[in-house]
Amino acid sequence: MLLSNITVMALKIVGYIRVSTDNGSQEISLDAQESQIRAYCQAFGHELVAVCKDESTGSNLNRSGLTEALRMLESGEAQSLLIAKMDRLTRSVRDLSQLLEGIFKTHGLLSIGENVDTSSPQGRLFLNIMTSVSNWERETISSRISVALRHIQQVEKRHVGRIPFGYST
Repeated sequence: MLLSNITVMALKIVGYIRVSTDNGSQEISLDAQESQIRAYCQAFGHELVAVCKDESTGSNLNRSGLTEALRMLESGEAQSLLIAKMDRLTRSVRDLSQLLEGIFKTHGLLSIGENVDTSSPQGRLFLNIMTSVSNWERETISSRISVALRHIQQVEKRHVGRIPFGYST
């Protein structure tokens, strides 16, 4: 359900922020994500108990910051996880489904960027649709990069990637 259509009660929130180290310049910074989370909690009167962060790829759920945030939910230290944008949590439909069928069946997931609250069937449906689009976007970008690299190797006859030890350009 969209957040604008529900009455929000004060919650204990754990924030989660992530930036990929390989292309962080194209994403919203960790500081900006944390500022959004703090402002959201202040605006809605939520208690921000912690902000967990990762500076790594989101290609799987094995991340120390995310693990800590989920542990805080399971232990009762927080009631909901708050993210600045859905793709900071995952772009994988499989991983999102695992989280929605697991921890987020009993704990809330709030996304500022997509204005989503998973406490309702409508919110979970909307989140699944958004994650499917994000997954498609990730696959499309990967495909474009592969085509461009093959073109450089085959047509332009240039080396792509690291130069092997002992060789120079």
